[in-house]
Amino acid sequence: MKASNFLVSLFESHQSELMRLIAHRFRKTHQDAEDIIQDAFHNILHVENIESIENPKAYLYQTAANLALNRIRKQQSHHRYIATT
Repeated sequence: MKASNFLVSLFESHQSELMRLIAHRFRKTHQDAEDIIQDAFHNILHVENIESIENPKAYLYQTAANLALNRIRKQQSHHRYIATT
């Protein structure tokens, strides 16, 4: 399967479920969840050998969760910085 077909299939199969999960688990707006998922797919697109991913769904979900946590940390850091200035 070509990488582009692989990504389209992965997106179509998991996008809506992942959107709900990210929005609920990390208390993100629909727009934030969309951005996180887009970033997750962007990261997967840049994997050198995409066919070597053993469990694409798990990889996608973990990537999205890590991106959501990174956003939360960045926002918290920004709020702390604003509070101290």
